[in-house]
Amino acid sequence: MEYSNYFDIKPYSLNRIKKSKYLENYFFELTRFHYNNCSEYKSILDALQYKHNHQQHYSKIPFLPVRLFKMFDLYSIPEEKIVKTMTSSGTSGQNVSRVFIDKKTALNQSKALAKIVSTYLGFKRAPMIIIDSTEVLKDRKMFSARGAGILGFSIFGTKRIYALDANMELKLDDILSFLHKNKNDRILIFGFTFMIYQHFIKEIKRRNLKIDLSNAVLIHGGGWKKLTNESITS
Repeated sequence: MEYSNYFDIKPYSLNRIKKSKYLENYFFELTRFHYNNCSEYKSILDALQYKHNHQQHYSKIPFLPVRLFKMFDLYSIPEEKIVKTMTSSGTSGQNVSRVFIDKKTALNQSKALAKIVSTYLGFKRAPMIIIDSTEVLKDRKMFSARGAGILGFSIFGTKRIYALDANMELKLDDILSFLHKNKNDRILIFGFTFMIYQHFIKEIKRRNLKIDLSNAVLIHGGGWKKLTNESITS
């Protein structure tokens, strides 16, 4: 499928009617693509008697239980073109979900992320603190959505440090030194919401410390926030 025309559209520029029409056309083509290239998906739609060649509102397309991505290897590209396998975190010994990515899709994901985030942060990169450990990036061919998020958002950082060590302990001295060296710059702080709270905010409060983040922009699982005149303290 070709997505280049979608990148010509400015993020958030379409009204609800135009956006709905774009989505209807997009999901119609996407559904046909997966139907024709994934035998398991074809079997599901056939069993549901879904008319994949008849364009209708995208809300009519059958939903798939997420468990299917734990039970089956679902992909619509030649196996030899898979360059990344994204996995869910997995809890209580359960199987992880697997999503398979080819090179073209990975590139489109990066383009889309850059276009959306730059509307908020601009195109100028900034020093970045990543609230995570480098351990999550060990296997680049098969890593979690957490690792993918780190790699994706890292493109917005110039100088980058990881705030946690291999044991998920806060590297406080490194963070304080980084903040001091970049005290006159805007700083980006990236992390998933639970990581920021569990390993950064709670730990700083536990140590009864105060860290000035007035020049920081927090990018987390729920979006981004300017931390103007704020600090973390107990």
